[in-house]
Amino acid sequence: MHAIVVLTDGKQATVEELRTHVKALIAGYKAPKTIEFAETLPTSAAGKILKRERRARYRTPGGKTAEAKTTSGL
Repeated sequence: MHAIVVLTDGKQATVEELRTHVKALIAGYKAPKTIEFAETLPTSAAGKILKRERRARYRTPGGKTAEAKTTSGL
């Protein structure tokens, strides 16, 4: 699993801080393997997040998901 995090204005966090926080709340196997920071997420006119646009970034021409290029991995 891959997490894309958008921080609120004025907030700061590191990948390790987020990983520690998540693992304290849920089981380790449910925690994201990689974490990426983004400025914004693409949204539709209705304000819903367009997941297909985020996923398209990681798709290969054959349609399979490629390894995520992130700021940190396990």
